Amino acid sequence: MTDEDFIGGVPGDHEIATDVVVVGTGAGGATVAKELSEKGVKVVMLEMGAFHTHEDFNQREDKMMPLLFQKGGATGNKDLSVLVLMGKGVGGSTVHNGCLCYRPPRGILNRWQKEYGVEGLDDKTLLPYFRRAEKNIAVSPVPEELLNENNKILRRGAEKLGWRGHRTRHNRIQCVSCGYCTLACAYNRKQSMLITNVPKALSRGAKLFPNVKAEEILRDANGATGLVGTRYDAFGRPNGRLRVNAKRVVVSAGSVQSAALMLRNGLGGGLIGRTLHIHPAAPIGAEFEQEVIAWRGTPQTWISDHFASFYKDGYGGFMIIPQSGHPGLTATLLPGVGAQFAKAMKRYPYIAAASGMIHDETNGIVEYDEERGFTIDYWPDEQDARTLTESAKRCAELYLAAGAKRVFLPTPQPVWITKKSELGAFDEIAVEPFKIAVAAVHPQSTIPMGENKSRCAVNSYGRSHEVNNLYVADMSVFPTSVGVPPQITTGTLAIRTADYIHESL
Repeated sequence: MTDEDFIGGVPGDHEIATDVVVVGTGAGGATVAKELSEKGVKVVMLEMGAFHTHEDFNQREDKMMPLLFQKGGATGNKDLSVLVLMGKGVGGSTVHNGCLCYRPPRGILNRWQKEYGVEGLDDKTLLPYFRRAEKNIAVSPVPEELLNENNKILRRGAEKLGWRGHRTRHNRIQCVSCGYCTLACAYNRKQSMLITNVPKALSRGAKLFPNVKAEEILRDANGATGLVGTRYDAFGRPNGRLRVNAKRVVVSAGSVQSAALMLRNGLGGGLIGRTLHIHPAAPIGAEFEQEVIAWRGTPQTWISDHFASFYKDGYGGFMIIPQSGHPGLTATLLPGVGAQFAKAMKRYPYIAAASGMIHDETNGIVEYDEERGFTIDYWPDEQDARTLTESAKRCAELYLAAGAKRVFLPTPQPVWITKKSELGAFDEIAVEPFKIAVAAVHPQSTIPMGENKSRCAVNSYGRSHEVNNLYVADMSVFPTSVGVPPQITTGTLAIRTADYIHESL
């Protein structure tokens, strides 16, 4: 499926009209499109990336990374000292995510209400939206039989230390436990937007235009009136412009791209792109005597939230989440060079991996200019730096309790510890660029929502405070980091936004 399927296969400039145009087809955009189209609203979806099916997902990193991720998975901050993975293509990041399904903690929601004036976040109001979001993607508890050795090790260590944890909820149906979730599901078992809300929207008359990069938000005296974007062919070459005239415009391109689009159009009044959060993490590897084979089996099925203090008051803490690195990603994180590195890689089947995903307070910055496109300025502030090393230390402590032979620090130079008394080595890590490995997969909070117009760019339902008929519906609208995997929060808020738009129409 390409944009030519809808405009006759003719390159060049085209113009169409609709009720609502949605930029992006991830957890936010696809949900808005699905909800509105089911109510009889005419919807057009624009997607910067291509349309793929499970037949395109061959489980090879060298093919899937450039297929599924912006810049081939090499997106990061300005100096690339922080890796920030962002998806592309129809379905967005839901195509490659780990299927973790968490409702936002009450402590976070209370903070959003108190500090940003976000309306409608009480349990009674939100519960129907949570249920709709979870039903859309078939959320269910992970059964015990899907826990692989990598996750069992995490649970074993947490239980020995008396740390709280749980089996997760996910959006897979009849998972075959191949272990390749982060490279997209070749078996159509992951209920991503690609096989749920996008086709549901299409079945109700919505139109999809992949390979179109939205660039100009059209406006008149009454507000937003549509979008103009550049069309690209299968080889990434521009082949025309597409103008979509619409009554409502919804920006759902992901927190970085959504902010970049708004900034490109001179919007924000200093409020957009100034409060980026990313859930930074420092990955930890642990070597065991027995085989772990972390890449095999269903990933991320048991998590420890023992240190998630943000559950209570919306501040501080982290979750310990297992990782299932494939060879290429693992190679980028293992310390050492030459023969030393080769020796470490030979132990690859015996390595378990996890990271502490922190609820960050650092305000990163997204900027845009015509020459470079978007740039990300982010490095953990002093408090987040302390939490980052603390989370890494706790991961190491957990692995030692689980029986690890040795644990390596997230530093370029090889440093291994073998017993609890050596955990102090983590306190000596310099949290400086290139002296500690930092990665993230949840950029968020660049266009915060709320009724406090001095802090928020959109209202409680995603409508711009600045431009009528312009909405935002993705992770951009989180006023702070949400602390937990964001898929359900994004979908829930997108349904609220869709209902709000429908009422306005």
